[in-house]
Amino acid sequence: MRTEAYNYARILAESCEGKLENEVNEVIAAFAKVLRERGKLPLWRAIVQELGGVWKETYGASIVEVSSAYTLEEETVKKLEALAPGADYTYTVDEDLIGGMRLRIDDTLIEGTVRGQLTRLKNKLA
Repeated sequence: MRTEAYNYARILAESCEGKLENEVNEVIAAFAKVLRERGKLPLWRAIVQELGGVWKETYGASIVEVSSAYTLEEETVKKLEALAPGADYTYTVDEDLIGGMRLRIDDTLIEGTVRGQLTRLKNKLA
């Protein structure tokens, strides 16, 4: 059975889907007003915590961090963002990676860098 906070988080996420930033702000203000009118404003923190889970269920991921040795081409960025539309993407360039890419998708790490391969090889040989 889902919690009340989860249900409110789902409603909020669905209400914001496809909206522009200023429209989302209006939806959130109206949502907060409804919560206050129903005496549910104390649930706000729990609703915010549940939003990450709702987002992950809807889009497959809520936070994606991409580290690469070089700046990614626009086409590569578009392909990555198509994998989990709606997720928050962060891109960083780390020249120490030598080559390849490291992805952190929520709690999962995908290590595909040259540095990571060299480290694994070193550990196997040691």
